[in-house]
Amino acid sequence: MSTIYERALLVKKETTKGTDAVPTALLNGVRVERGFAPVPAAEKIPYDPVKATMGGLKSLAGRKTITIEAPVLVRGSGVAGDAPEIGALLEACGLVETISAGVSVTYNPTSLQAALEAATCYAYADGVLMKALGAVATLSLDCTVNQPIQANFSVSAGFDTAPTTTTAVEPTFDAIQPIVMSSADVISDGTAIKVGSFVLDLGNELGDHYTTGQNEYSVANRKPTITLNKDSVSTVADWNALIAGTEFSISAAFGADAGNIMTITAGKAVPTANSMGERNERTTKEIVFELLETTGDDQFAIAFT
Repeated sequence: MSTIYERALLVKKETTKGTDAVPTALLNGVRVERGFAPVPAAEKIPYDPVKATMGGLKSLAGRKTITIEAPVLVRGSGVAGDAPEIGALLEACGLVETISAGVSVTYNPTSLQAALEAATCYAYADGVLMKALGAVATLSLDCTVNQPIQANFSVSAGFDTAPTTTTAVEPTFDAIQPIVMSSADVISDGTAIKVGSFVLDLGNELGDHYTTGQNEYSVANRKPTITLNKDSVSTVADWNALIAGTEFSISAAFGADAGNIMTITAGKAVPTANSMGERNERTTKEIVFELLETTGDDQFAIAFT
């Protein structure tokens, strides 16, 4: 009988899209949480010709795809300027990795086809290895006070490689701990604000390009948003900003230890929704911002320092 501990995920950026990059347990492990689920699918095409009896005939075989839901607790590498373990997955989300040696690793969105990367994912579960080649992804970064920050990746790929029976590998991981959102973290919409939760959703649209000789996914569009759950104050400013479409510059800094700090910035954030709520008997507002371009592919940036 298999257990949840017999699951593992290896991810490595591909040199040529759709060609197995052969990730290894030593170098390419990503620590997944409960909820990790590789889900293969085989499309069935209805076959229902005219015949003398009722009922259908066996469906025809269609395309094969795989999705991988991969919740991961966010942590840096422990060394400023070294990529985090989720780096290859971030690149598969249509983000370009820029390394400043000894300082930072930054991930910025791109629309250039030549710069859009894909990854090879080896997903081990239930005694089976499923390989997703040419994999791309979308992401929601969920940050809640007094909780570790969680990156919820949803990966999609064609699935033309047959699964194999095998024992799950045991990846090698750095000892660095996940980043916990705390009251020391600073969230700003131009002025520091009190926030109970912060969510960055990349809003990637993953297009399925299925032609003769090709079964692949790509990042086809993005509609990123930031959602803030903030303490409400007795002012009409948030309502007026919603009505006027006021542009904000949003930043969020999480963590305090070098090599394990994540910063998110968005230069043009426009509120699109404003709803009331409560947290521990206090009134809150949940505000959703759409993230817009200022001078091109600069809707947001994610940096590890």
